[in-house]
Amino acid sequence: VLHFAPEPFLTPHLNKSNYVTADYKRVDVDINVDISNAKLIQDEEYDLIIASDVLQEVYDDKKAIFELYRMLKVGGRAILTVPHNLQVNL
Repeated sequence: VLHFAPEPFLTPHLNKSNYVTADYKRVDVDINVDISNAKLIQDEEYDLIIASDVLQEVYDDKKAIFELYRMLKVGGRAILTVPHNLQVNL
């Protein structure tokens, strides 16, 4: 599991034996990496990636999505969320 911008309420519920935390700026994580330029992470390294409310903060979200896809193993899953504003008029 690779968890970007890990939420403290969620981390206790994940298996720590295969759990890596990541963030661009935070110091309380396992690796400091830019989600849109994560070349230090190998291709197909993780079977689950979590990034909750991260993509809206990234300059190039398309590049970040490409990087997430690259890091996922074949058949892997990503849990990605972004804030939703129900007050937006379309």
